[in-house]
Formats: sequence, C-alpha cells, structure tokens
Amino acid sequence: MTEVPGDEALVQFLYRAPIGLIQTTSDGTIILINPMAAQLLMPLAPGGTMVNLFEVLKAVAPGLRDLASARSLPGDLVCEALPLLLPHLGSGHGATQVLGLHMTRMDDSTLMACLSDLTVAAQREHQRLEATLHGQKRIDALTSLPNRMAVLERIQRLLARRQDEPGLQFGVLLVNADRFERINVTLGHAAGDEVLRLMGSRVASAAWTMGRAAAPGNPPPWQHGSAPTNSCCVSMRWKVMRLTRPSSRTGCSAP
Repeated sequence: MTEVPGDEALVQFLYRAPIGLIQTTSDGTIILINPMAAQLLMPLAPGGTMVNLFEVLKAVAPGLRDLASARSLPGDLVCEALPLLLPHLGSGHGATQVLGLHMTRMDDSTLMACLSDLTVAAQREHQRLEATLHGQKRIDALTSLPNRMAVLERIQRLLARRQDEPGLQFGVLLVNADRFERINVTLGHAAGDEVLRLMGSRVASAAWTMGRAAAPGNPPPWQHGSAPTNSCCVSMRWKVMRLTRPSSRTGCSAP
C-alpha cells in the first residue's frame, strides 16, 4: 500500500468530503473548491465560472462581502447556516433548493467556507409547519376541542366509510349549555370562558371511552335521523350524568 504524504492526504480528503468546502482570500478569490461545493454552486454560475465566491453568491447573499470584511480576527465567525435560496433551473416547478453556508475567518488573508444542502430539511420543516397550522385551524382555542370544521370532516369520513361498510354505525350527541348567557351577564365573560373550558374538559373526559368530543358551535352543522342503538343510548345517558355534576368554580355553583 502506497503511503500518501500528510498534505496530499488532507487535500484528497477535502476533495472527497460529502459537504462543499471552499477556501478563499479576504476579497473572495477562490483558492480551493472541492467537487461537492462546485456542484452545489453550479446553479449560481451557469457558465461554470467560479473565480470569486462573493460574486457567485451576490444574487442570494448580497451582504456577505461586507459581513466578511467586518470579521477581521482569526477564528471570527462570518456566518453560520446562512440560508441560500437557489433559483430554479429550466421551466420545472420543483422544490426550491436551499443551501446552508458556514464561513469562518482563518487569518488576515484567508476565509474558509462550507456548504451543505438543506433542501430536504427545509421541506420537512415546511411540512411540519403546514401540519401544525392545519391542526390549529381545526381546534377551538378556548376549549381545545375539535371545532366545526373538524366535526364536519369527521362525519363526512364516517359517511363515506358506510358505503364500503354497510354495518358501520355511529351517533352524534349534542350537548347544549342552557341559560349560559346568564353567566356572562352576571359574572362576566371571564367566568363564562372558565365554564366553557370546564365543560370542554368534562366532555373530552366523558367521550374518551367511545367516540370523540368536539365544539362545533351553534347551531350544530348536521342532522342525523338514524335512531341510535340501545347500548349507545345507555352510554350517552351515562356521559350526560357525568357532565351535569355541579361545580363551585368562579365563586358560584354552575351546572
């Protein structure tokens, strides 16, 4: 096995590294760039000309040159995970490629940068945020129960299932707060909100053994004419009994 000198081994490692590595002078002139960095930067240099890193990144990081000039001490961090949104190539409508740039000043005349492809991570974060927003739109902010939109979607799914499962049965129990306006008028809206939260907690607690609880609003957005089974009626009566226990919160007794 041929022994490779230390400096040459280091250069080989840099060229084979799975991330983009770039060494430049203080003014951005590229001294060393490995194949991965060249590949990642190619959308910003259609002609393949990569002489100055600041010029290559001018369209996506216009302030990078000034930022590097302001970091004059060896070891100073110029930027960390700076997102670079690359333009689309061709007429396709694929996901935007996102790169992350990390740059450090090595000494008075040398800068070292590394590039990584953050596209997949950015897509996952976007999907996570979309899922979070989707869920928040279907939750009542006061009671933390599924709202009208979520209830309608749930009922539509169940009705669709009945086409494939004729024996599928489900029921809807409506719980109304009679004379609730009296609480708002006599004790204030803060007390009314507390009562609604208590009701939501009790509904969720009573519903966990069978079905789901929700806060669909008034009036209810559905009508269901099928008669429930006897076991369903017994279960619903038991749940209503749990919901009507008195409460002494807000300084009064509220059913």
